[in-house]
Amino acid sequence: PSEDVSWSSLPLNLSKMGKGMLRRRNVAALLATEAQREALAASHLIKCISIFADLSSNASPKNPHTPLRNFFTLQSLLDQEQVTAASPKDISFQLMNIHSLRTEPENLGKKS
Repeated sequence: PSEDVSWSSLPLNLSKMGKGMLRRRNVAALLATEAQREALAASHLIKCISIFADLSSNASPKNPHTPLRNFFTLQSLLDQEQVTAASPKDISFQLMNIHSLRTEPENLGKKS
């Protein structure tokens, strides 16, 4: 892979440019991953709001079963979102540490 480039064999300006591109690529990958997570979280939230709207409009003492089922579906989605919301920061931090190890100039050209 490109991380295995022997940077010392390149002219200084080309080496700096290559290392900069590696950093930009890694940052872009992290940002894209975070954007996908945010889009997924927004999608879950929209679904929860939709279910809540249905709950509010369909609540009736004559037919409590459907609103109750929808309420438990909403609660399940909210619970899933809490678990999902807790993990992306940890995962992003771990990914950032892994990427920084691979792209630090002194570690480039060495196998991790």
